[in-house]
Amino acid sequence: MSFITDFLRIIVDWLYGIVNNYGVAIILFTLIVRLLLLPLDIKQRKSMYRMQLVQPKIDEINKKYADDPEKKN
Repeated sequence: MSFITDFLRIIVDWLYGIVNNYGVAIILFTLIVRLLLLPLDIKQRKSMYRMQLVQPKIDEINKKYADDPEKKN
């Protein structure tokens, strides 16, 4: 686990070397991490939106086949 913290510390120290302020270095590091994770966030939001579109159909099937779990599946 220490290799992860060492790697992150190297990045923050490198950013500190550029801006000479740990507060700004941490903010920049946070922005970099968020930008790297942005594609995953977009994919998750699209998936959640599609599930919201399908949810009424799922509810309808659950009501229609409430007594028969085999048909529901």
